[in-house]
Amino acid sequence: MQQSIKKLDNNETKFLISLLEAGNKTDTKIAKEIHLSKATVNRIRKRLELQGIITDCIPILNLDYFGVNMFAVVLFEWRDFDNSKETQAMESEFSKTPQVVYFSVGESSSNLNYVAMLGFFDMADYHAFFNEFRKKYQSAIGKIEVFFIPSKRIIKQDFTDLAKLVLKKSEVYES
Repeated sequence: MQQSIKKLDNNETKFLISLLEAGNKTDTKIAKEIHLSKATVNRIRKRLELQGIITDCIPILNLDYFGVNMFAVVLFEWRDFDNSKETQAMESEFSKTPQVVYFSVGESSSNLNYVAMLGFFDMADYHAFFNEFRKKYQSAIGKIEVFFIPSKRIIKQDFTDLAKLVLKKSEVYES
């Protein structure tokens, strides 16, 4: 992990750690917390946005309130990598699907090469989604494994602690 850490100066690291505490903090509040001027904090924010280190500051909604009652972690085998046009179409379509929270290609010992986490209102919503997916890509899809998670059983769902760990490690490496 050490070699992949981008070089941040001390003020940038402090800014990011403060921002991770609550993404809706104003530059004025962050400036007070880390003892810098508001103008300096604003320049840091803009520089980190331009570098792509900060991509968005979005609210996290309680999806239970809106009826998203279950998630499915899905691993599936894609057999048609030779057909790059169909593979790209599937990846593009799947990536743009609103139910998809996470989607990635990788490798496993059981030939399951895609993993996705999706949110659904209920099992009927899940079945409708995957019936359509299977119909469309029937010949290219092999084995599918699904792990269902009731939304109320999700214990932790954020990258904040991991980001803080990375930032704190970068402070150690700079010293």
